[in-house]
Amino acid sequence: MKKEFLCVKPKSPVAEDRFNNDMDRLHSCHVVKRKGGKVMLASISRRYSFEIFESGDDNWEVLNRCSNGYCNVCCSYCYYDAML
Repeated sequence: MKKEFLCVKPKSPVAEDRFNNDMDRLHSCHVVKRKGGKVMLASISRRYSFEIFESGDDNWEVLNRCSNGYCNVCCSYCYYDAML
């Protein structure tokens, strides 16, 4: 089964801190699960997991879906999950 990725951008100071310090400034996140309008994400560094409302979240903006493991936002290959 092909893994699904979302690209996110921090909107709040707290999210910006997590993005800089825990996510290595990589926008791509692996979708862990979806339930009740929420999406559980894990950073590709696997050091940070979080939930967002995909339709609109106070802390994170969903930029796009990553296709084939490539993120159009940061142009980095999501090699952490692609290798698993």
